Amino acid sequence: MAHVVYLSLKRIYQTRVEVTEDQNKYRRQLAKETGRLIGKTSAGPLSGVRLPAVHPVTKGILESDDTKLYDILNGPNGWSISDRVRGAIESIEPNVHQYFPVDIIRKDGSHCEKKYWILNICTRLDSAIDPERSTCIKAGRELTRFPNNWSYMHPSGVEPKISLKKSMISGRAIWCDARYSEIFISDNLNKSLHDAGIALLESEIYAEEY
Repeated sequence: MAHVVYLSLKRIYQTRVEVTEDQNKYRRQLAKETGRLIGKTSAGPLSGVRLPAVHPVTKGILESDDTKLYDILNGPNGWSISDRVRGAIESIEPNVHQYFPVDIIRKDGSHCEKKYWILNICTRLDSAIDPERSTCIKAGRELTRFPNNWSYMHPSGVEPKISLKKSMISGRAIWCDARYSEIFISDNLNKSLHDAGIALLESEIYAEEY
């Protein structure tokens, strides 16, 4: 089993990323260059594409006044994760994904003592979804003119169901699907995070394997 997940959108989990003008310009350029690799206008750290260069963002400022240090923080550059989350991913899928160090700063200007990393998911599958066992249908602008420019969506009024090809996801911890907009994590990673008390990822759909 796998899980379609998203990070809780509660404000306490959000970060505002502070970058210099030069860093922001380079960040946009890097997103465009990475996007070209998958036929998109841009691609960020949660697109499943290995970045060809070091990520320029090195600092994130917490928007919340809460002083608790969560293990996963959200922001415009994707997820900033703690060593605990990185360790859980690496224990299942070592040396696959990229982690860029980021300094997390509280609103009062103090530096968080935890070490954080911008997670860049480097696995993009096309596609692990089994449409015959799922409720997904193909959708996309001008599907006839651009036959490869499509993605899966769930019809309105139908309970979402996703089945995945076991041969494609076996041994993986976290991945993106080129035909689906959300992030997938394996049942093993989900269990490791919950066993460690890290429950910030909310499961939207439980995906079966065949």
